[in-house]
Amino acid sequence: LFVIRSAYGADMMKDQITDLSQLPLDENGHLASHWLLLTDKCEGDKFINLWNKHTHHSNLRNFSKMSLKMARMFIEEYSGEECIAVALQRGVPLKYIPHPTPEAIFEDEFDDLEGFVLEECVVVEFGFMSYHPNVLLINWISSKKHRSRVTELEYGEQRTFWTNSRIGHEFEAVDAMTNETVAHFTVLYNAINVIGQPKLHDFDLKNEEKLVREMFNEEVERSKRVSRTFTEFGFSKGRLPDDIYGSILTYYYNNDRVNGSTWEEHDADDVSINWYHTPTDLIALPWALKGYWQDRLYEMVQSWIGEGTVLEDTDLYGIRRYNSGARLLTHVDRTPTHAVSLIVNIDQKHVNTPWKVEIYDHAYRLHEIEMNPGDVVYYESARCLHGRMTPLDGGYYVNLFTHYRPEGDPKWFKRKNPEGTPEPRIDISGIEVKTLSPSNHVVHTDNDLFEYWKRVTPIGTSA
Repeated sequence: LFVIRSAYGADMMKDQITDLSQLPLDENGHLASHWLLLTDKCEGDKFINLWNKHTHHSNLRNFSKMSLKMARMFIEEYSGEECIAVALQRGVPLKYIPHPTPEAIFEDEFDDLEGFVLEECVVVEFGFMSYHPNVLLINWISSKKHRSRVTELEYGEQRTFWTNSRIGHEFEAVDAMTNETVAHFTVLYNAINVIGQPKLHDFDLKNEEKLVREMFNEEVERSKRVSRTFTEFGFSKGRLPDDIYGSILTYYYNNDRVNGSTWEEHDADDVSINWYHTPTDLIALPWALKGYWQDRLYEMVQSWIGEGTVLEDTDLYGIRRYNSGARLLTHVDRTPTHAVSLIVNIDQKHVNTPWKVEIYDHAYRLHEIEMNPGDVVYYESARCLHGRMTPLDGGYYVNLFTHYRPEGDPKWFKRKNPEGTPEPRIDISGIEVKTLSPSNHVVHTDNDLFEYWKRVTPIGTSA
């Protein structure tokens, strides 16, 4: 390789990285290990000594000098006169290696060196979720194999526990009743560790139509209670910045392949997703990383509605994976908190027919929007009915959802539109609207949704 590894702060760097092709990838084209790339102006020993000060696992990050050409791939205007360092995370796809988040780039003139090494190279978020029948004792294991209790982990997604840890640290999960060691964990990156799987409720298909009717009645009424609007149509399509998409993809990739994915929990009478035919999967998100994504996505949503109304973060949900046959019934989101929202398509594979998001505009006309990985759809989620009632045709489809509302105003939906708000586009005669559904479906009553649901329901999957 290009690195001589040492646990003692000696120079661990040997050959200079001049091209992305020199960075080893795994079998799926993702970075196979953590790297810290430094320009010639950096004192490499300072970085390495700080790494060794804060973790005893020198083999878990590679260090190398990088060429001027490589440095300018990360900072186009780099002069070559100061120290620049870039922390690359294991699992990032090759395409997104040139696009780290700004925080992952150290600039000698502005940044605190030790803080950078700790925050971007050493410390990660490590989580535990249990579906084990008994309480689990989560212990941290020191380098001398001493055990320290971290938490007592109870059953279910709502009891998920997160902690900040350091790359190379070790944990174990011990059954509190039997004292049996159930699982052992090594910290390699931001990760959620799921022990066991939830039991899905029994569902009586004879009740499905009744529950669906009741749901549509409630959702249409909730939509009509929202008087405040923000945009002409209530939705729009966009694209994630490369650095944020790379960050999301890296977390998704690292956790989807190992212990991070679990069936999503649903109430026994929930028909908003047809989990009783096709369970959805969930990859839980760490608090700090989740907050960072939400703040960055906030900038996009704020720009979409304009600066006349200042928004605040309220929720970010996911990562949710829909599997072949999945349906998301048309609904609106929680009124006090979900004024404007964003759907992020993270990944989709082996999908035979584009699985379009279905959104009804302010005049209750159906629109269908196709998404590719990295695309986003903005939508007024408490006002505009939305879903994917047509079943997913093959493969899987992975989304993230983030939500915002006018700052400090849980009753925003009762307000009149402030001056300068675009008028809702009720009349579309004379203009081309490419997203209009070929079905020309319009919702006047909840029965219109119910009949549409029946029309697109595959034979043999419903009562």
